[in-house]
Amino acid sequence: MSNTLSEQLEEYRIGWMQRVPADRRAKMERHIAHLAETGFGQRGKQVGDRAPAIVLPDVHGKSFDVANLLAKGPVVVTFYRGGWCPYCNLELKAYQSLLPRLAAAGASLVAISPEKPDDTVSTAEKNALTFPLKGRLEPLASKYVDKDIVFGIRPEHITNEPKDGSSVPVTLTVDIAEPMGSESLVYLKAGTGNLIARIHGEHLFHLGEEVTVQLDLDKVSLFDVETEKVIR
Repeated sequence: MSNTLSEQLEEYRIGWMQRVPADRRAKMERHIAHLAETGFGQRGKQVGDRAPAIVLPDVHGKSFDVANLLAKGPVVVTFYRGGWCPYCNLELKAYQSLLPRLAAAGASLVAISPEKPDDTVSTAEKNALTFPLKGRLEPLASKYVDKDIVFGIRPEHITNEPKDGSSVPVTLTVDIAEPMGSESLVYLKAGTGNLIARIHGEHLFHLGEEVTVQLDLDKVSLFDVETEKVIR
């Protein structure tokens, strides 16, 4: 498991390069090169520059003035493109893990996103994934009642093809889709994170589309959040 945010981002980038067809990679690289040529990065605020006043609506539509937080101490501002962006999600999770240290230093964290308020309300509330853990998983999960655990399953075990006896159908929302010829890797919103499904066929999935997939519970592993070890 990668430790630093840089390592996690690089790991995802390498995996993406391996999964995505060459023509799609080339198109993305052209767009990145174009953005670099525009000089937007140089025209933005630099280290040491004074930040402008920030007054924006919060997730409930109410006006939020960052100056109110600055009156209490330092403020860390991050820009979050949206739940569809895996790089942004990795960065936000890294900040989340640093919240105790920021609070101890008297600092606050603010994330600014172009997403609509309806889209930024708790992902867990909007995309909660609930289904019974049957078979061998039931006694394992029973040891962690009212405790957090990590649900682990590989993409090849989340498909559009049911498996007799061990699969459970769930309907989720498409976050990102990577067409790969005769199949697609589809990132699906699930609670506070994502499930990645390997779906056969040439269907082109779209952001926000609802998809029913089959989870092969025989291939699921449960992990202890604190120790990161498999629950046996």
